[in-house]
Amino acid sequence: MSRTHLSPRQRQVLTRIAHGATYRQVATELGVKEATVRGHVHRILTDLGANSSAHAIHIAHQRGLLDTTERPAARYATELLLTAQGLTAEQVADRLGITRGAADDRLRQARRLLRARTIAHAIALAIRSGLVHPDQITEQDTAA
Repeated sequence: MSRTHLSPRQRQVLTRIAHGATYRQVATELGVKEATVRGHVHRILTDLGANSSAHAIHIAHQRGLLDTTERPAARYATELLLTAQGLTAEQVADRLGITRGAADDRLRQARRLLRARTIAHAIALAIRSGLVHPDQITEQDTAA
């Protein structure tokens, strides 16, 4: 029997997959192992009675279980904001409690989702789209 709800974590995983993220990208974003994401997806498929991720996304949309208003790049707003404030990727990683590689991956993903050529271009697009507001950008003390 399929359930009519998903846990908050299951919603996070399925929403990211619905926006085109791979299991590896979801794992990096959530700070978990790829095997953990696969486990979440298996549980989602079972809970929804779905045959595939695509089927699960369809069922979840039908049942109103996914946030359809989230802009794909929105989950990277913090990284973009910190970078706009002058922090390096290493400082962003330290501030967010993630690895340098994860920070680099998140900034790359933000660039890709915004279709930006550079991180500076991504920040400009994020400001233009309202993802990051200019008033939020204040110079940070970047000294170690």
